[in-house]
Amino acid sequence: MNFFVTGSDTEVGKTYTTALLLRNLRNRNIDVVGMKPIETGEGTDAQCLHDAMEGCVALQTISPVRLSAALAPATAAEQEGKIICTEKIFASYRQLSAQHALVLVEGAGGWRVPIASGYDMADLAVDLSKIAPLQVIVVALNRLGVINHTLLTLESICARGLVCAGFILNQGTCPVSYPSISSNAQWITHGSDVPFWFEVNTGQTILPEAVFQDVVLRYL
Repeated sequence: MNFFVTGSDTEVGKTYTTALLLRNLRNRNIDVVGMKPIETGEGTDAQCLHDAMEGCVALQTISPVRLSAALAPATAAEQEGKIICTEKIFASYRQLSAQHALVLVEGAGGWRVPIASGYDMADLAVDLSKIAPLQVIVVALNRLGVINHTLLTLESICARGLVCAGFILNQGTCPVSYPSISSNAQWITHGSDVPFWFEVNTGQTILPEAVFQDVVLRYL
């Protein structure tokens, strides 16, 4: 089973979390690789995944579609006069799925970010699942508003006929003393029945053994 890592919004820590999972899984000799189907702007998301895998997969395979403008894929492609070729994405995903036990596919932006007219990131996840089965992991920034944003994302995932394996909260720069921080995960779980995996702390590079054994291995 592969996994599509999406966010409740953009800039919520998807790349950091995906790289964290890659490093920790690979350190335990699990044959896992990452993929960033579409990267926009001068970002380094694909390079971060490449580094987390110690360069075992070519950068072009990790990220088959790259656009210069730091915009939603559809807008960036339109601005550059390009059409995003999903066949390149499908070919890379097919190759990685055939060669490795587990693939973590990191989306661009949030779940409904447009890729082309009438086609968005959610549609891409559904199409990828037809090539090799996948479930969805949602990363959200643990802040005021995260309950609403995450629950709406989880509802949309379910409406597309996909299963959300769990959600991960990223501490980001929000102070740990902020009143809602400690209860957000609980309310999201109550509102969705989707399991809470763990919280990523700022600068974290290692998953605690208890989290790895009780959460990650249980679902991956």
